[in-house]
Amino acid sequence: MTIGKRRMLQCVGACWVWLCGAPAPAQVLAPAMGLAGPALSTEIAAQPLAQALTDFARQTSLQLVYVSSLAEGRHSRGAKAGLTAPAALAQLLAGTGLRYEFLNERTVRLAPDPQSGSSGAVRRAGPVDAVTSSTLAAATEEVVVTATKREERLRLLPLSASVLTAEQLDARGIKDVGDISAVTPGAEFDISTQFGPGQLTNLAIRGISAGKGDLTTGVYLDDTSLQTPYTSLSNAYPVAFDMARVEVLRGPQGVLFGRGAEGGAVRFITHPASTTASDQLVRSEVTITAGGGLGAEAGVAVGGPVVAGVVGARVSAWYRQDGGYVKRVNPFNGDTLDADANRTVGEAFRIALAYEPNANLSVTPAVSYQSMRLEDSPMFYVYLSDPGHASFNNGKLLRQPATDSFTVASVKVDGRLAAARLTAISSYFDRTATAIVDETNEAGVYVGGYGSPLGPEIPTSYNDANFESLAVHQTLLTQELRLASSDAAARLSWLGGIYYSHLRQNSVRDNFLVATPDLAAIANDDLVTQTELSIFGRAEWALTAHWKAGVGMRVGWQRDTIVARAGGFDNGGAVPYSSGVESASLPLMPQYTLAYHPDEDHFFYASAAKGFRGGGTNGDAGTACGNSVVPAGYGPDADWSFELGAKSRLFERRLQLDASVYDVQWRGVQELFYDACGNGFTVNDGGIASSGIDLAADAILSSRLHMTLALGFNNVHFTRTVTLSNGQVLADRGTSVGVPAVPAPWTGSLTLTYRWPLDGVASAYASAEDVVHSHNPGPFTEQDPKWIVYDPRIRADPAINLVNLHWGVSWSAVTLEASVRNLLNQHPALQVYADAPGSPLLYAYTLRPRTVGLSCAWRR
Repeated sequence: MTIGKRRMLQCVGACWVWLCGAPAPAQVLAPAMGLAGPALSTEIAAQPLAQALTDFARQTSLQLVYVSSLAEGRHSRGAKAGLTAPAALAQLLAGTGLRYEFLNERTVRLAPDPQSGSSGAVRRAGPVDAVTSSTLAAATEEVVVTATKREERLRLLPLSASVLTAEQLDARGIKDVGDISAVTPGAEFDISTQFGPGQLTNLAIRGISAGKGDLTTGVYLDDTSLQTPYTSLSNAYPVAFDMARVEVLRGPQGVLFGRGAEGGAVRFITHPASTTASDQLVRSEVTITAGGGLGAEAGVAVGGPVVAGVVGARVSAWYRQDGGYVKRVNPFNGDTLDADANRTVGEAFRIALAYEPNANLSVTPAVSYQSMRLEDSPMFYVYLSDPGHASFNNGKLLRQPATDSFTVASVKVDGRLAAARLTAISSYFDRTATAIVDETNEAGVYVGGYGSPLGPEIPTSYNDANFESLAVHQTLLTQELRLASSDAAARLSWLGGIYYSHLRQNSVRDNFLVATPDLAAIANDDLVTQTELSIFGRAEWALTAHWKAGVGMRVGWQRDTIVARAGGFDNGGAVPYSSGVESASLPLMPQYTLAYHPDEDHFFYASAAKGFRGGGTNGDAGTACGNSVVPAGYGPDADWSFELGAKSRLFERRLQLDASVYDVQWRGVQELFYDACGNGFTVNDGGIASSGIDLAADAILSSRLHMTLALGFNNVHFTRTVTLSNGQVLADRGTSVGVPAVPAPWTGSLTLTYRWPLDGVASAYASAEDVVHSHNPGPFTEQDPKWIVYDPRIRADPAINLVNLHWGVSWSAVTLEASVRNLLNQHPALQVYADAPGSPLLYAYTLRPRTVGLSCAWRR
């Protein structure tokens, strides 16, 4: 064990002793409270509680969330005029056996007060213990999202979305975007195996996948866009620690989130700073992976008022190391060079402030920093490995590390006007990422090989090694100003805004021979700047008491400047230079919705929306191969999505269902093409159709047993055959899209959680989760002999069945948990690919083998 590992584990161990030995408060006496809010303008008289709460919500514009039966048979003593919202609500609930807590600054949840001696609910038969109450509360709790850039209840939004709350992220052991996509219907997250140490990734929703070009999925940290143009270092994604929730929005989100959200958007929403509520979280975990190394995690988050009611702060810090399970070996004799080569280290830090000088103004600045370091590639050589016996060996001549760090600074100003809410957001995103890519094998294909009888891509000594050094530095300044109506009961609700962004991206890709490590053989240095200005708006009209129609639009303008330099002794020694400027109007992006809301438990909708992705340039523009020349660039593509959905609560709200069916038509798709000389470039051609269903269910099967189910079906295929003039096939009509990164037709997850009391203050729980992705049988264009890189061995991923278990005990503020991820120790070969057709050298990666963890958390 290295000194670094030993010190890390000693630190985590000390944290564990402190956590689990710390005395916890016997009772959290006061519920959390949000902003003071507007004072009552008129007195609320003593009356039935349900009516008193209605009067309170009308005067304060706060949203109250509670089970209707809680108010039945209860009477309120009323509240005096002039009281702040928290004080007024406290008076209204006095003596009712209920308490309240602010879920966020505009949403308040009512629940039974355990200190009142009353369950707060009308009892039917038999005792209702604390476990039952908490289970029912979890099932009936409203989820409030900001997917439409205003706080709204998820079940009343005309869109398909999956939301993972902070509790769900923690309970399911979700750490990153890969874990999120695994349990989200319609989402796929893949890693390129043939290129790089694993930093070239792709996130797709509903089969709208970015094989080349900019992302098709928007990525946001709160209101800050993290989405940047395509590079060999892909995109940055936040870790899940101290997130209030993660929203996965399916379908084009062009109106509110602009270009690059053709398939949908993923929004990481952080816990805000509060001027009135205090909370703390300390979490620690140790893990061991079968056949791999040790892992450890430690995280702390502290928030609360600095000046009560005026200034609040929240600070969080996180560190995690995951042990590797892929060995890097000497490909010539099999000796182990690094036993757990693909270990990773992550760090994150965040500080947020809140300043609320009065009830109508809030200013919330925040700074977030994150760094991820991958020591070596998680890919393995199929011919050197034995996946059936959990042996994964990487035979690259060189270690391939990668680092990715970013800082996000933002300031959000919220002003509540008489009939509207004004929000101004300024943010700055600064990212630096680097990687070393061992190009030895791929280069061998193009230089005629190294003399190995196994094939041109197989080296014969370490002197054959060559590598690429990748680096990208991105800065993105965004500013948004929006105005939204504030009366939720009005027949017309609306939101409008203006958005500005300025991106600067410098990407470097230099190729070196081991013999001349300080002199580039091929050097590429590209500088891209993008400026965008757009306006957007969305409005909903209540046509009747039950019908509502909505429309949204976004229009804009952009200017792109590209400067490209290329040189190196293997590139003629010269420094070729090219530049270009392009200004264009962004295409109109509309959205239309129609919703029917017959009662509080049922909601139905239909929607049509358009998404858009910008064009770009080809790095090898002008390169000739026979009679063909690599084109200078490619244009934008766009899609239309049509969706029907239903959201219902049944059986006294013990079952919640959310279902949708969709059809997406994608035109002018940016497709990656290779000519006979191996030059890769992008063209606009072909059409793709994606259709399917999404289903989510949340059910209370008994007083102690809770079930969640998420299921998705997706059929994505080319709608016509595309052939080049030389007869080469780009796409066959009816074939599935994107080998090996092919969306699984069926994806799903089933979670069962059982809770039971141990004594008056402690409870235990056990949870089992099964995550399933099916195999896509095709057919595939890549299996057509007319395709230039035809290789019948390259197919879609096999079916995946991932089982995770969690056991835990909670008392007061402390939770101890043991977990097993990948219980069945499944390790299929995923994303199998090669440097050239017929090459014996196939690359793949796999699921992390069975991992046992033990964690301790303290919350209050």
